[in-house]
Amino acid sequence: ALRRVAAVAWRGVRPDLARRALEAARRAVPQDLDLLSELGALSLAEGRAADALALYGQVVARRPGDLEAM
Repeated sequence: ALRRVAAVAWRGVRPDLARRALEAARRAVPQDLDLLSELGALSLAEGRAADALALYGQVVARRPGDLEAM
């Protein structure tokens, strides 16, 4: 449910709400690598390249060969 909220918020140009929803989902399911990828994409869209790189790095470390994170 939080992932859907984030998607709607992001499309609705509310990256702040999208970030809060994704962070809440990440706290609930910290092992979900897709959430880390989504947070990386959001960070990149917000111009936070260093944060995006760190998030994508975590994904690749746990799931080598993840083309989206690479």
